Amino acid sequence: MEKGGITYPEGFSASAVHCGIKKEKKEDLTLIFSSHPCVAAGTFTTNQFKSYSLLWTLKNIKNPVHAVLVNSGNANTCNGKENYRYTELLAKELSKIIGIEPSSVLIGSTGIIGKVLPYEKIVNALPELVRTLSPENHTLAARGIMTTDRVPKEFQIATGIKGRHKEVYIGGMTKGAGMINPCMATMLCFITTDAVIESDLLQEALKEAVEESFNMVNVDNDMSTNDMVICLANGMAKNKKIQSGSEEYQKFLSALKTTCTELAKMIASDGEGATKLIEVKVKGGWCM
Repeated sequence: MEKGGITYPEGFSASAVHCGIKKEKKEDLTLIFSSHPCVAAGTFTTNQFKSYSLLWTLKNIKNPVHAVLVNSGNANTCNGKENYRYTELLAKELSKIIGIEPSSVLIGSTGIIGKVLPYEKIVNALPELVRTLSPENHTLAARGIMTTDRVPKEFQIATGIKGRHKEVYIGGMTKGAGMINPCMATMLCFITTDAVIESDLLQEALKEAVEESFNMVNVDNDMSTNDMVICLANGMAKNKKIQSGSEEYQKFLSALKTTCTELAKMIASDGEGATKLIEVKVKGGWCM
């Protein structure tokens, strides 16, 4: 199996294991790791109630990032303030095993609301999660973030931007089959790139891409406490730094929009009860 999806860009690996959150023996704990520190950007739920995992990520997203830890089956929200401490301890335990700072670990959760985070089950699974990190485990990682999804959702694209030895790549994975409302709900998306780009410009590009893709999806008309779209850039393509307004930026933005749009379509086509995906293209329409 070759690398793809979330591990398509240089320097990224992934893994997923069953730690015991889900009753059925399916992957429920996922790790994305970059050997080089990443700049990160993110868009998040507009719900006033936010999961403790999301609050931890909001606190640390401006730091250099090495890892994203994601559990499925437990939303880690509306479950008592002690669960924020569990979230913090998870970042610390993972950082000890890998040899990185806790502040370089982002965390995401999806699943049942109101249940205590099974901290010990997750901690016990971390060594195996780290041991099995591989660029080939991208589809396994995509399965590990699924809840009611029927299929894993991945996408990868070459940007056409020249790096030192190869062109810049973008890859991603997402989940979300129910409770989707404009501005995101019960939807997680993780995007990686090996581009050299500053965090502020990456945030600008991601915000525009999300507005034209994920924020246009609606399933069940519900808004979640856990939504996040995270984009990590580790710079390992060693391209000339992407500048705002440049030709390279337009190429990067176009590829990022394509990634988000294709992943958003996968969510819509896999929505609970959905059997068809219909795409309508309007040309020459009058705009007020």
